[in-house]
Amino acid sequence: MGRMVAGLDVPTNSDEMLRADCAPRGAPDGELTVADWVQAGRYALGLDPLTLVPTPNSEVQAATAQLKARPLGQTASAGILAVGSVSGQRGQPVSVPVQFIGGTNENAIGLTVNYNPALLKLTGVTRGTNMSGAQLNFNATVAGKVGVALALSPGQSLAAGTNQVLVLQFTATTNAVNTVPLTVDDSVVKREVADKTAEVLSVSYVSGAVIFPAAPTVQIAQQKGAFLLTWPLGLGTYQVLTASTPTGPWLPMAAALSTNGNNIDALVPGTNQQQYFLLQGQ
Repeated sequence: MGRMVAGLDVPTNSDEMLRADCAPRGAPDGELTVADWVQAGRYALGLDPLTLVPTPNSEVQAATAQLKARPLGQTASAGILAVGSVSGQRGQPVSVPVQFIGGTNENAIGLTVNYNPALLKLTGVTRGTNMSGAQLNFNATVAGKVGVALALSPGQSLAAGTNQVLVLQFTATTNAVNTVPLTVDDSVVKREVADKTAEVLSVSYVSGAVIFPAAPTVQIAQQKGAFLLTWPLGLGTYQVLTASTPTGPWLPMAAALSTNGNNIDALVPGTNQQQYFLLQGQ
């Protein structure tokens, strides 16, 4: 069930779909979400009696339409599921926590996080410190998206307060700059938080970001047959490349780096020919 909710497996026929779509009990809504995963676990442990689900007909379809028309959530929770906003360095790993804030009886969480794959490379998804025993499924088969579904054991729930539920692990590319949004939507796994009785909770979803230092402004000065390149300290580590045309090819060059107050100085030799310089993040 968890793999189906994460989109890693799909029902093989309509009968399997009808049995998997077990929440709300007795009223299938045509979607597989974390609430269905929780309900399946409750059935497996005998916490709820098995419920006969009718074959879809006009009456069931009308009930489904009413279910889909309801505002998200059926049980008061006043919780917030928030993707963190963290600082990153170009070319370095970065971990982004996902936290659930508030509530008292949350059991399962589903969401999709979107990111820019040209600036961030997903390297893994792990359970947060407050979901260490949870079952985790994630789907990263679509570029720039990761769908996540995780659930505690049936009958268990999060404590009140702030709970770290997930950690998204990325490596930043060397050209990452400014703010890279991490937006939440339903495109791979539907946003949903279910309690330990498989009821969908009313939750607010907050997107996050990875924030990188601005690209440095480079100053160039001649110095006795060489060039002195200067840029602000603290904006990352760079390698100096050179080319004879603005389009390259760019080749690394030997440069003596030194710290000068709040700046980095790089002394590079001149060639008596037209030269272009590029800082490449490391």
